[in-house]
Amino acid sequence: MRILKRLLVTATAVVIAVAMTPAAAKAYDTAWHRTNQYLVAYPTYANDPTCVTIPIELAEGTYELGWDWEFGGSTVFTGTFFPTVHLEHAWYTWQNCLYPKSGFYLQTVTLTSQYHPNAPVTSQTPMYPSKDGIWRWGSYLAYVSAS
Repeated sequence: MRILKRLLVTATAVVIAVAMTPAAAKAYDTAWHRTNQYLVAYPTYANDPTCVTIPIELAEGTYELGWDWEFGGSTVFTGTFFPTVHLEHAWYTWQNCLYPKSGFYLQTVTLTSQYHPNAPVTSQTPMYPSKDGIWRWGSYLAYVSAS
């Protein structure tokens, strides 16, 4: 009986120790900000620009900020605006814009912190869709690591 009690006490201590061990740093899911839109393959300055803005709360850490374009359910273009960007914990305004130019689109992304509205993270890339149709375009934020 004494051995059984010791075994029970030891097992309980192990369970408590495991339960109180701190968890590993939380990995966050990739956040996507996309728009489905009919686009022409050869835009002109006469085409209307598109800007879509959403709010997002981000944990402090290092992120990859990238972009992707899909057509017919398949990724056609993908890339990175910033392979690493350090962001503080805050609410951000996340804006994607698409500006038609002569024969291409200029995609811009802007992340503006509630604490630093005059210092946004911003970048742009030219895009050349190969055909007219419904495209899904936008940007993503992938959590890389804690600060």
